[in-house]
Amino acid sequence: WGDKYQWSLAFQWIDITGLRGGDYKVCVVVDAQDWFAELSQSNNYQWSDVRIPSSGSTVGVLRNGTSACAP
Repeated sequence: WGDKYQWSLAFQWIDITGLRGGDYKVCVVVDAQDWFAELSQSNNYQWSDVRIPSSGSTVGVLRNGTSACAP
C-alpha cells in the first residue's frame, strides 16, 4: 500500500538553500526503529541521486533505487 501526495502538500520538499551545486544522494528510510511488524523490510528504503546546478533552480534526478542507502 502507499500514499500519493501532490508536490504542493506541506513539507513534501527539502530546503536546499545555501547548498553548493553538485551531485547528492537523498535517502529515505521508513520504520527505522522497527515499530511495525512486517513480512519483509526490503521495501523500507528509497534513494535518488540528484544533481543541483551551480546556478539556476532546476534540480535533476539522475537515478533512483530501492536498496539500502549507501554512499
